[in-house]
Amino acid sequence: MESFFEIPDINPQASQSMIPRSESARKFPNIFIDEEKKLGNWKKYLEDTLEADNLAQADNLFDLVQQSVIDEDCEAVIDELDIPEETEQRILSVIRTIITIYVKNEKKRYRVGNGWVPLLSRLVKKNPEKLPTYIAFKRMRDNYVPEPGTHGYVLHLLLMYHDPELCNLLDKDKFPLAKYTEFWVNSLFAGTCVESVLKLLWTYLFKHGDPFKIFFVILSIIITKRAKIIEMRFDATEKIGNAIQLFPRFMDTSEVGEIISSASILDANTPPFFKELVKNFMFGSNREEKPKNLPEYLPSSAFKVISNIHSVPPYIDLHYFVVDCRPYVMYENGRFGFKHNFHIDCDLISEWSSAYLNAALKTLKSMVEDYVIEEPNKVKHICVMGSGLQGYDPCVQNVITALLHKNTKYVSVLFGGYNTVHQLLKIKNELNYSLRHHVENKCVFCNPVLLQTEEEQSEDNAELYQPGSSKLENAETTSLEQELNFPGRIKQKIRQTGQDIKNQLMSCVNPQSPSCEGSSKELSRRNQIQSDIENSMKNWTRPRPRKCDNK
Repeated sequence: MESFFEIPDINPQASQSMIPRSESARKFPNIFIDEEKKLGNWKKYLEDTLEADNLAQADNLFDLVQQSVIDEDCEAVIDELDIPEETEQRILSVIRTIITIYVKNEKKRYRVGNGWVPLLSRLVKKNPEKLPTYIAFKRMRDNYVPEPGTHGYVLHLLLMYHDPELCNLLDKDKFPLAKYTEFWVNSLFAGTCVESVLKLLWTYLFKHGDPFKIFFVILSIIITKRAKIIEMRFDATEKIGNAIQLFPRFMDTSEVGEIISSASILDANTPPFFKELVKNFMFGSNREEKPKNLPEYLPSSAFKVISNIHSVPPYIDLHYFVVDCRPYVMYENGRFGFKHNFHIDCDLISEWSSAYLNAALKTLKSMVEDYVIEEPNKVKHICVMGSGLQGYDPCVQNVITALLHKNTKYVSVLFGGYNTVHQLLKIKNELNYSLRHHVENKCVFCNPVLLQTEEEQSEDNAELYQPGSSKLENAETTSLEQELNFPGRIKQKIRQTGQDIKNQLMSCVNPQSPSCEGSSKELSRRNQIQSDIENSMKNWTRPRPRKCDNK
């Protein structure tokens, strides 16, 4: 593990501005300055002298409520370490002292199985100096061990994204995967791997300074062992969990090499935005409070979707197939111009959910398969996009759930929806360049007033006529009339047109409905704008809407 102490994120590069007191401090002085200040009076107990040991005893340092538990765990780990007998007591003293000071200085509570002792024991074995080892231990825990109770959330997102079939099975059986992988995370595999394997894992985990690497290692192990997990799924939960906990213990250096290679591929094929979303409450010395509302599915960034608009291979790192789930009236007045996108009308799902959604998903699957044929060496990511407006995305979850139940891989949700994309393009002054059929005065994202009900518009209009109203004072008569009347007319027209087309589409799908007669013009218009609905009906036994022509 010598290479660990050369990792920049743990120990910064040497500086000529100070003369350190030890070899470790001479290599990494910057971190010693910061961390020694934080230690305050506790630093005196971390000197590698007999006087420091005696002082710890005299000051009754080891008086924690959990002290007996700490001492037992320290003694147990010593028995597992392959170290000379004459150094055992020295190593035991160092581990015990560092754990005790860490609890007191960081105001944390020790509990059995939190991974501290196995992690620290691997460090102490290579460098028994108290102060540098304490600092390395603290930095590892700050920067690479996630906040308790959070790793399961990220692991579930990633497993759902890369292996929805296995994720669905575990969810169906209510298997607590997070519980049985927690020790891997808390000890950074120090409590579960032999030393030769751990050295390879730590080199991979720390060399990039990315704390999320460990999640892809865990994911790689779980996916590699998926056949074994599925085989055991009818066993008792505890039996399955105990078997999973032991997976890393039986890995050799050749197997861990494959695990690391697979982890790198999984990482490269994952939208990285989730890291930005969770890192501030999962990692660091000053962690934020965990938000109450987090995405249920892996989030994608609007920036990445925009890159699909402007970039061409090989400059696109992730290839997105965007599933636009906005209501038709929104889709009609601004949509993506790139080839690989598909519209599923949110309103149609609400009114005729199973039939329309199944047909749409069948068409989507066919389109994605064609996409794969075009570029067989690229992973195709399906990004489901709602409007991003509160109350207008009831079907996004339905679409994603349906895709995952069909074991569709690489499904994410666009964080912030179309609204975020629209805002970014507006800032860049690229709305008309990047969007097709974007009509500003009909776009609800350019004119939020179009979303108001007639009652809300009446209230706004009444406010305009109040004496002293800033709106009244600042508006010219013509623009005031336009503000009062035009949006309402537009909204009413759009809503009515969308409803008429919807009704006619539903009528044409029903072979017994007489209202299909005479609807060819509107259906033709619908098919031109929303070709996905036409395609979705191709394999139906019922009459296709496009065949409902007048004779």
